[in-house]
Amino acid sequence: MKECRKTNQNSLIEKSIHVMDDNNIKDIWLAGIRRDPKNYHITVMYPPLKAMKEIDENQIFSRFENQSKKFSLYIHMPFCTGKCIFCYFYQIEKPGQELINRYLKAIKKEIQIVAGKIQNQLGRISIQSIFFGGGSPTVLSKKQFKNLLGFMKEQFDISKETEITVEIHPEIIRNNGQELIETYYDNQVTRLNIGTQIFDDHILKITNRRHTAAEAKQAYELARKIGFENINIDLLYSLPDLTPEIWENTLNTAFGMEPDSITTYFMAIRKCSPIYQMINTSPGRFPDEYLNHLFRIMTIERAKAAGYEHRKLIDWFVKPRENFHYLHQQNEARKTKEIQLLSFGSGVFSYVNNYQYYNIPDIQRYCDLLQKVQLPVWKGIYLSEEERFARAMVLGVKSGKVNTNEIENKFKMNIREKYDSLLQKLEKLGLLDEVNGSICLSEKGVLFADEVAVQFMTPDIREKLGKNDLLHSIEKDLIENYNFMYDMDGLSFLQ
Repeated sequence: MKECRKTNQNSLIEKSIHVMDDNNIKDIWLAGIRRDPKNYHITVMYPPLKAMKEIDENQIFSRFENQSKKFSLYIHMPFCTGKCIFCYFYQIEKPGQELINRYLKAIKKEIQIVAGKIQNQLGRISIQSIFFGGGSPTVLSKKQFKNLLGFMKEQFDISKETEITVEIHPEIIRNNGQELIETYYDNQVTRLNIGTQIFDDHILKITNRRHTAAEAKQAYELARKIGFENINIDLLYSLPDLTPEIWENTLNTAFGMEPDSITTYFMAIRKCSPIYQMINTSPGRFPDEYLNHLFRIMTIERAKAAGYEHRKLIDWFVKPRENFHYLHQQNEARKTKEIQLLSFGSGVFSYVNNYQYYNIPDIQRYCDLLQKVQLPVWKGIYLSEEERFARAMVLGVKSGKVNTNEIENKFKMNIREKYDSLLQKLEKLGLLDEVNGSICLSEKGVLFADEVAVQFMTPDIREKLGKNDLLHSIEKDLIENYNFMYDMDGLSFLQ
């Protein structure tokens, strides 16, 4: 294991090393809880794709058990101007207008079909939040974006209070950036998410990010000038050639810009991404497990110094201010107030009517099915009361806090009776605490939030995850190559 060189010249690094030592990280490793980029499970949904079977659209939409008329929407644009070497999502590079137009026609058809099926059951539904992600939604022209958003407003109740987020790539600053950002601002978009990843030109270049650190700052400044009051910056660590000094400079730059929030992600490495070969042939270029934990501690300490609050579903750091919110993240992680998540596009997942399901991650098949007026549903699973209880625990632990009374009243189950042995093990390791009737991640537990959260999967889901031999070869390829951050071999469970 690499040891980070201690230096008095850098107080953030030095302080973070002390925090690392105080938390006895190596004791957690000895218990079997590790963080490996090739086997990393980021917990933002439950259960994993590998636990699902083929499912028919009529199973999902025929009879609504969940009567909530509050929904969040996710719109997926699987297009980019290039492929970052760490990207493993299903996407098309440099798509032609013919393909983009065909995809937009298909996504409108999907929206229309689903809206009709839901309206037959629940009436017209209210949209709390919308997130345009990718790929990169900035591939769409301003006319295409306005047309798609206008179509959605015809199908759903989208009000002035609906939060709308668009993910943008800093490279747009080189071309039509101002025109696009003004279009978003003029069309009710309330929040921008800028995918910066790192403020270091060398790492940006070797990862094929197609923008510089200066251009990321320019994109942010332009959005502020146009009038956006809610801007998030995405950062990514565990990148090749990343050092504590480079990460500190990135943190200082990002927090110095004073965005409304910053999210940091641990990079998962998958077989379909070019970086997979790089880590196998040049492992010394990548931070080891010790450094990756150090980067996370540095982020938490830097955020504290800047006065940002830590929201833990993802490592999301928020500048405190009156009426600040990010509804889409809150709704996506909803545990007991069952706001439903509808996603449209190729390769997306939804949580609707107590079903978790995926669309097929293939644009041509996606478009072909919708041309036949068939929904592109691929894999799915119905969540029983027990599985919804487990979902509440998994997402609750990942978000940092499980409100015991709220969840027990909702599901009529006792958390201690259900998970007593597991809770005792996690508490003994110092990963969980009980505070004012809630089960909370400890300071040490925050560093292993994903790894702790998966411990609450049910035995049935764990068994399903082990039955890969039942999958057809084409399914194995799709799941292994485009596993959407949620499915991989090697999950570690406490014995």
